[in-house]
Amino acid sequence: MATIYAEIKGIVLASENIQGTTGNVARIAFELPAYTASSDNGQIGGGGYDRGTATTDSLVTMIQKQRRDGKTVSLLAVTAGGGAILCNTGLQGSTQFYAGTWAVSGSNLTFNLTNSAGTEIDAASGVRDRALVVEVSYTVA
Repeated sequence: MATIYAEIKGIVLASENIQGTTGNVARIAFELPAYTASSDNGQIGGGGYDRGTATTDSLVTMIQKQRRDGKTVSLLAVTAGGGAILCNTGLQGSTQFYAGTWAVSGSNLTFNLTNSAGTEIDAASGVRDRALVVEVSYTVA
């Protein structure tokens, strides 16, 4: 089992709560290099690429850099009520890829690559024809 780090294509601050610290959402577009075993785990942050540049920054650090206001960001735990939700499936050739089993791991987000039925699958050529997009909820302090 290997950790496959996402290649971030962009981060958009989709929702900002002006009067409080909760209710913030970041939309993250990412591709994946070869995900060669269905037992692999995907991870956004802690390695990979951020808009073409190799990075070891956590996802929290990447969101903080995007905010540019010096505030501390904390990811919300993934629960049935929110935390992370897939907004756009990825595509490689004619195969659509989904991401599920989201979990916050420290300051990063982990997931499994799946098919439409939720069964974990591999992507030997990576997922590059269309990026996956996830929305992540976070708080600021």
